[in-house]
Amino acid sequence: MHTNLSVWIVGVTMLAIAGTGLAALGDRSHPATSAARVVYTAGAPLAAVAFITWLALIRLATTAVDPAAVATLADSLGWIASRADWVATIFLVAIGPGLLSLSGRDGWVPRWLGIWGAVALAAGLLAVIALFAGGLTTYGFLIVPVGLGWTIAAGITALRSA
Repeated sequence: MHTNLSVWIVGVTMLAIAGTGLAALGDRSHPATSAARVVYTAGAPLAAVAFITWLALIRLATTAVDPAAVATLADSLGWIASRADWVATIFLVAIGPGLLSLSGRDGWVPRWLGIWGAVALAAGLLAVIALFAGGLTTYGFLIVPVGLGWTIAAGITALRSA
């Protein structure tokens, strides 16, 4: 489990580097370009803190003496870690793609990718609703394939246009 979460920390860091790199391809004077940089720069550390909190929960579970105290603490920390991860996911695979689609629409972002960015934003809105309505494991999860698919497609598009 430690390795898995460590790889995720590296992964979100690489995602932030890619997102800020893609922002450099867009119209630098467009407000969405600056906003995309902020979203990617904030999302990665937020996700890393969530993953580190889960690592702390694993450590707690293997070293604690009082099971009742562990359960209470684990419930609270798990809630925080989960919500931080979901907010970071919304930043990195919904808002970021939406902003990059907007800032690059007259340049490197083709129309179909711009539409996909709007769909990623819509999936992000669903995830926000799911945070409050309890649908994270159902309709809230739609953000993952939509947003990560956009990210892969944007990377390929950017490489082809270079």
